Parts: sequence; structure tokens; C-alpha cells
Amino acid sequence: MKSIILGLDKFLSTEYSYETRDLAFFRILYCLVICTGVSMATWMKDLPSFMFAPPISPAAIFTDFPPDYVYDFIKLGTLATSLLLLGGILPKSTSILLSFLLFGIRIFAYASGKINHDILVPLIPAVLAFSNWGNAFRIHTQTDLSEKKKLNDGLPVAIFAFLTAFWMATAGWQKITTDWLNLGYSVVQSDCFNNFNVTGRRSAVGQLALNCLRPWMWELLDWTTVVFELSGIFVVWKRSAFRYWLFVATFFHLGIDLVMLIPYAPAIIAYGVFVPWHQLVGKSRVFEKLQNHTVIIPAALVITFGLVKLVLPSIPFLNVSRLIVWSAPIIACCLVTQHSQKASASTDDIHVDG
Repeated sequence: MKSIILGLDKFLSTEYSYETRDLAFFRILYCLVICTGVSMATWMKDLPSFMFAPPISPAAIFTDFPPDYVYDFIKLGTLATSLLLLGGILPKSTSILLSFLLFGIRIFAYASGKINHDILVPLIPAVLAFSNWGNAFRIHTQTDLSEKKKLNDGLPVAIFAFLTAFWMATAGWQKITTDWLNLGYSVVQSDCFNNFNVTGRRSAVGQLALNCLRPWMWELLDWTTVVFELSGIFVVWKRSAFRYWLFVATFFHLGIDLVMLIPYAPAIIAYGVFVPWHQLVGKSRVFEKLQNHTVIIPAALVITFGLVKLVLPSIPFLNVSRLIVWSAPIIACCLVTQHSQKASASTDDIHVDG
């Protein structure tokens, strides 16, 4: 029992210790993604009233979808709160408010019966509100380098790591308790066929899979999917092992997008919490000069909106969600670089500042 308590204490305090600049940089990326509207369920405003069938949730007290002005209020509030958090202004308060607004969108979106796998997106600011992700790269104050490199108590990141693994495990558990592992047919093959021929999500990779994969290969995909989704809950207790699991997970979601054209952007966004961003961008001379100046925030904002409004509309097969998913290899490689593994192995020997 004592060893279990010590192991849990290590998991909650030091296993996921993080540098302030890593979560602060992720804060900027997260807010920019929210500002693009990728999580706003824009399709909800066009739903007819007869589709309103909320599960047990706050939406159940209503009898219909909210009027447009309520949706517009939430949308504007989300944009304003994202911009405040982007600038590091009252980070704890704005993080909690942003989470509340994002959940507000989802309770009505889920009332249509379409429950997406995006619950991690509104959970990010709710959990990280109690981290130091607002203590660097702020508009209104300068931050010295020692604060940016400060190693912080890993409790918020550890909690989010467990929630991420649990989120994936619930999908695996649902498959076990249904007919997913029936040896008589392959559910993955059936889903791929329906996506290609019924839903109309036609991709070259999907057609290649339908034409080339043998029945035993499809059945193997059924089983490996379940094993992978459940395995996260067992490896999350060790950060180095969880990073390898996330490495596989990024390509798992990328593969789904290539075969079925279903972008799991919310998952890729969530995995960004665990990326040592300073190792990815810190070697850039331009970033090294910018990271000590607040100009990095408006510059990132201008570049992002320029990309979304000018560049992406000219590429018909690409949108923000798919762009996020296609960035998965970059995130995956950063997660398992030799440098990051050495950093993970050495955290036990470093004094953690509360």
C-alpha cells in the first residue's frame, strides 16, 4: 500500500513536471485554434427543432435549440475570452470562463444526438487554469528567462494526462461491450465501406484499403484498435511511456483521416499539452529573439488569421481541422526526440518549484 501511495504521489507531483515556457507556448497555439472557430459547431444553427433530444445535461431543461442570438453571444464571448487568454490577461479567470463557454456550445450540439470526440478541447483550459501556462509570453508584462525555464509541479498536466488516457479507454471499452470484436466480420472494414460508398467520404487511401486488405487484416485492425485504445490507461503513469503512446496515437488519428476523411483535430490539440515546445522551436534563431518580446503574440495572431482567411480557402481539400491533423507527424517526432527522453529521465533529480 505504501508503494502505491508513493507511486501516486510521484505521478501527481513530479512525473509530469513542466517548464513554464512549454505550456505558455501551447497556450498561444490553443487560443489561436479556438479563434479560428474550429470548435464552434457552426452546423448547429441549421438544425430543425425535431432533432432536439438532449441527454441528461443542462440542455435538458430547454425544449428547443437556443435562438441564434444565444449562439452568437457564446461565439463572441469565446472569441473575446480566447484573445484575453492569448495575451495572458487574468489567465486563471479567462481559462475557466473559456472552458465554460466551450462546454456551453457542446451541451446544445450534443442535444442533436451527434456526440463528437471533442470533450478534451473545453477541458484543456479548465485543467490548465491551475497551471502556470499564463506566466510567460504575456502582452502586459515581461517575463524573465528564469521564470520561463522554471520547472513547475506537474499536478495539472498529470490530471490532464489521465483524462486523455481515460477518454481513449472509454472508446475501447465501448467496443469491447458491443459487437466490435465479433470474428464473423470486421467493423473497421464496414465503417470504411460505409464512409466510402454511403457517406461519400471518398479517399484514395480508403479505396486502396478496400481493394487490397484481406479479411484477416481487417480483423487484425479491429483488435489492435481496441488494444491500443485501452493501453493508454496503463502507460499514463510513466511520462516517457505515455509519450511513446501519444506518438502512436497521432499517427492513429492521421490514418483515420487518410482512410475515412474524418479529422480528429480535438485529439491532436489535446496531445499538444505534452509536447516540449521549446525543443521544437527554441533552436530557431528567430524564435530565440522573439521569445523575450510580447510581439510574438500579435505576430502569431496575424499569421494565423492570414493563413485561415487567405491561404486555406484557396486549397479546396484542406481546412483548419485537417491542417491540425496533418501536423501530427511534427508533434509525434517532438514527443519522442532523444533530447526529450533525456529530459524526462532526469526530472526525478531536479528540485520542483511549487
